Amino acid sequence: MAVTGPVRTCVGCRTARLASVLVRVVRRADGSLAVVTSSAGRGVWVGPGPACLDAASAQLRRALRAEVTPEARGALVATWDQQLAARGRVAEPPPDCPRSGEVARRGK
Repeated sequence: MAVTGPVRTCVGCRTARLASVLVRVVRRADGSLAVVTSSAGRGVWVGPGPACLDAASAQLRRALRAEVTPEARGALVATWDQQLAARGRVAEPPPDCPRSGEVARRGK
């Protein structure tokens, strides 16, 4: 039996996956970025691995249709593992992610 559900595309590796595998990042009204489980409004889907987050960082301004300050992006990168852990997720890419073998440039 195939697993079904909503399919979304990671802005980092451009791979379509079940939404349950990806992580939703939203820009709040104060300009900060947050990992959320559900939230209305503009958001992006990112693979849970750090390489996808790094690749997605360049796309955040366009994808969120708002300016993303370096401080907001830096805060998201710095707290990525903790925000995922708080939601019961692991900061590892899915095995079939094209970026799974890349080394992340955390904080750069």
